Amino acid sequence: MTDPRWQLVRAAVELVAAAPGLGGIVVRGSAGPVRDCIVAALARRVAVHRLPAQAEVEALDGGLDLAATLAAGRPMARPGLLAALAEAPGVIVVAMAERLAPELAARLVGALDAGAVRLVLLDEGDEDEGVAPALAERLAIHLDISELRLPMAALLDGIAALPAADAEAPGAVAADPAALLATTAAALGVASIRAPIQAMRVARAAAAFAGRADPAEADLALAAALVLGPRATRLPAAEPPAESTE
Repeated sequence: MTDPRWQLVRAAVELVAAAPGLGGIVVRGSAGPVRDCIVAALARRVAVHRLPAQAEVEALDGGLDLAATLAAGRPMARPGLLAALAEAPGVIVVAMAERLAPELAARLVGALDAGAVRLVLLDEGDEDEGVAPALAERLAIHLDISELRLPMAALLDGIAALPAADAEAPGAVAADPAALLATTAAALGVASIRAPIQAMRVARAAAAFAGRADPAEADLALAAALVLGPRATRLPAAEPPAESTE
């Protein structure tokens, strides 16, 4: 039986690739086969552009190409990653994203708000170090792979594919999915007002990916696991025990 956490990983990869409106994903965990597998799986679905964490803002926006300018005798521009994304839509992968230069992080926030980028932020920080909050809260999906191990079969296969997910019934269509996700966010102590909205986007994207017109119970559960759970600050209050009628 497949580790159920791999079902979340597979779903996260599919949704990030298929739904630009989600902003992207924060993947928390050390470099290694699991993280390589996730990035490779994304690369099979969309174009992957890499951005060093300590790059200058010009890496995104472009700037003066000094060598070409000297050779041509006139100003020559060097295109940035945003121009590359316009030609080959995909995701920007940032390793060691917890060390993003503040100026570059601020520019990425602006690009996210403009809908110009999808980010895959690879966070290798410890508990006291992480992705800038303004960036992290704009990416719908958060995934912790720190305790996830890749099955030996995938390692022997050269990490060719994500482990297959076990099929499950989608369940009934929820009557008011937005209200249900908002209530769940409140119960989990999620302070961000973006989170329930992002969870609803994930649920709709999951339903669309599965060919459903409206989110079903499975889509809401997936959205809660990928968006709300990682942002939770408390456990939901326990239901009071039912009173005995005897």
